[in-house]
Amino acid sequence: MHPARPPQRIIAAPASRAFDDPQVTIAKTYGLFAGDDGASLPEYFPDRVHPNAAGYAKWVGTLRPIFAKLGLGDGPSKFDSSAR
Repeated sequence: MHPARPPQRIIAAPASRAFDDPQVTIAKTYGLFAGDDGASLPEYFPDRVHPNAAGYAKWVGTLRPIFAKLGLGDGPSKFDSSAR
């Protein structure tokens, strides 16, 4: 299996325009789940594509402060370990 690489051209085009837009928040989450080789980490993506509960929990934990800053998502998530 070849290491996965983020689709840089797909990411770069809208991101380059969005960085200057005050109504857009960029959340770079790929790096949370990628190893040194750029491939998804199996402890979060057992099939290397779809996140498991630990992957979703990490994602929620990263996005929740962003949503809170934007005044969004004040309810608990089933993947939020602090809600249990």
